[in-house]
Amino acid sequence: MPPNLRKMSLNNRDYSFKNLKFKRFLHFINNKNKDVIGENHTSTRKFDSENERIINRGFTALFDPNIETEDIKANVLHSVTKKVWGGNFSSPIENRLIKGVRVLDVCCGPGYWVLDMAKTYPKSTFIGMDISPTFSEREKMTNVAFLECNVHDGLPWPNDTFDFVYQRYAWASYNEVQWKNIISEITRVCKPGGMIELMEFDWEFKNNSPITMNYQKLLSTYFFSNGLNPAISSKIPLLLKQTDELTDIRSESRDLSLGSWDGLNGMMHLKYHYSSVNQFANHLSKDTNLSDEEHKLKIIKYLKESENCKTLATNRRFFAIKTTHKKNRHTLDNNSCN
Repeated sequence: MPPNLRKMSLNNRDYSFKNLKFKRFLHFINNKNKDVIGENHTSTRKFDSENERIINRGFTALFDPNIETEDIKANVLHSVTKKVWGGNFSSPIENRLIKGVRVLDVCCGPGYWVLDMAKTYPKSTFIGMDISPTFSEREKMTNVAFLECNVHDGLPWPNDTFDFVYQRYAWASYNEVQWKNIISEITRVCKPGGMIELMEFDWEFKNNSPITMNYQKLLSTYFFSNGLNPAISSKIPLLLKQTDELTDIRSESRDLSLGSWDGLNGMMHLKYHYSSVNQFANHLSKDTNLSDEEHKLKIIKYLKESENCKTLATNRRFFAIKTTHKKNRHTLDNNSCN
């Protein structure tokens, strides 16, 4: 890890991410350091890079109710994911992006993927759409547009409009029937010869402890009872194969660490994970007859075990080409999904 990323200053207190102890993280999430991260917190740190500024802002914001946490969480996850993958996509479409194409990001959230891509490929046009108008207004770019739209009403574009259609982390947006519909819509608006790419996490972690597995089982029960499948990544290859117009279906995976044992990136991913899981605490407390404090303790134990066991979350990308002939839909090569 570069030396300039090893420390960050929060109200003039330095915390080394390289040697950060998990008990300090628990100290934060128990709200015992209100003097460190409080209502009027401003950082005195001078940042050496845009990435460091994003990470520091995320580190602070996850514990600050006065900041738009969802926006910050999306930015932190974007930064963590990009670093692990070494880029924003896996589809073999970069040459076309350099020359200039049309790109759609479905369920784009605040739009950090769109903005990052638009900077990298200024000759291409990028459109982000989401049902919630949380689009970032920090940057105005001539090759970017955002649209507030409910994907369940269908994508509001004609057939064969985009060269590249992208979607990530949408497992909580659709039930399994809706997943089939949205993949059909994504394929419809993609041009023949164009590409689609989906990215989701595997539900089961690697290096799991019994505590982690039990808590994930609790979460699974809650999600399934609400019509959601958190393990949808295991079904995406089949859903893609079931379309009439996709070929050369492939997948790649990377493991994202959960904990400070893997440096700054792992620490930020764990904090993001805590913030996300904590959103469901009230609902799970009602379903399990646990008090809020009991449930909070379960979350802390769950995350502590993730740190101690060096838990990994597998992130998968699925990408395919829209063929010009429906009969080619199952033309797969040796690197294709099984």
